[in-house]
Amino acid sequence: SAGDDTFTSDVFVSTMKGPGFQITARFFDYVHGYATAGGHDTAYLYGSSADDLVAARQAQTVVSGGSTYRRGKAFDAVFALLDQGGNDAAVIYDSAGDDVLNVIGRDVTMQYPTSRVEIRSVATLLALSSSGNDVKSVVAPLLEMELAGRWQ
Repeated sequence: SAGDDTFTSDVFVSTMKGPGFQITARFFDYVHGYATAGGHDTAYLYGSSADDLVAARQAQTVVSGGSTYRRGKAFDAVFALLDQGGNDAAVIYDSAGDDVLNVIGRDVTMQYPTSRVEIRSVATLLALSSSGNDVKSVVAPLLEMELAGRWQ
């Protein structure tokens, strides 16, 4: 909608809600949420008890694991919450602009020019920087991490 919408998706239930509406889907293995009509839209994508993989880009974030696939596309903020167990991994890609990567413990945040992705409770991280003036801040990391590319 043109208002502030929230998309929440876990292995059992996915819900998109905003001013005056709520849509819920139950027991789908593949779920896609899109934010295309304005407002400040937020997605919460939950991991499973299996080994999950988060693939995060400025335009979309995907959480997949076990037999499920959850995608949030074009959201202003995405939270990938992986505290359900498993040996979870994340790959985070930079944008064409200037990005800021923050790693604290097992939590990762990528601030893009027009959006933000937060990944919580990840065990392994690959962060790729290919363009722009990308900056990293790493404080007391508790995860296996590889920073590839042009990080400052």
